[in-house]
Amino acid sequence: MDMSLLFEFVASSKPRNQLKLVVGHLYLSSQESKQITRIFKLHLDKDGYTWDAVPKDARDFSWNEFKKHFIWDEAITAMLKVAWEKLCDNQYFDFTYKM
Repeated sequence: MDMSLLFEFVASSKPRNQLKLVVGHLYLSSQESKQITRIFKLHLDKDGYTWDAVPKDARDFSWNEFKKHFIWDEAITAMLKVAWEKLCDNQYFDFTYKM
């Protein structure tokens, strides 16, 4: 058996968390919040002391990684991305403060 196919199946069969917006905000469990922090750690930038200072390519990378771990109704994608940016602004501040 080809082990790379087995690994690919295991990686792709991992369940993703379903997200919903509540009055335009994302409310994450502690597990989901930790996943966001892990995403930040994948692409750290020396100038990114706040989310606004993180370069666009790093922010886009984080958004694309986020989409790999979470699912939602496609109809709310634009609103969810706005909520994601707000969430990242707050969570990135906490993340860098603790470094």
